[in-house]
Amino acid sequence: MTTIKRIETFVSERRQISKADMHSTQRTDPIAHARQEVWWITKKLTKRTLTQIGSFHKRDHTTIRHGLAAVEKRMDDCCDYRETMEGLLHDARAQALPEFFRSGGVKPFTFRTIRNKETVGI
Repeated sequence: MTTIKRIETFVSERRQISKADMHSTQRTDPIAHARQEVWWITKKLTKRTLTQIGSFHKRDHTTIRHGLAAVEKRMDDCCDYRETMEGLLHDARAQALPEFFRSGGVKPFTFRTIRNKETVGI
């Protein structure tokens, strides 16, 4: 299962911000934005509530709601940022898929193409 911790690790590596800074009270733009991106990706990839997401960074659920709105606004205002966030979401989802298959969530399946009859694994 995709966890907040794994998403935080993923974003902190991509944004080159330490986990300690992500959990700090610093509110400089790079750190605050990275923290908000963790929340946004977590909300997209998991069924966690705002309260559960907030407890990970010792924040109130209203702070999380504000952070999600801030990410959405930046995405609306800047096409490049939207593409960056969609790329981060895609990469985080792709990173989580192998673990999902290993955990028995969904079994990979094979099918045969009619034209050349070769077996393809998905």
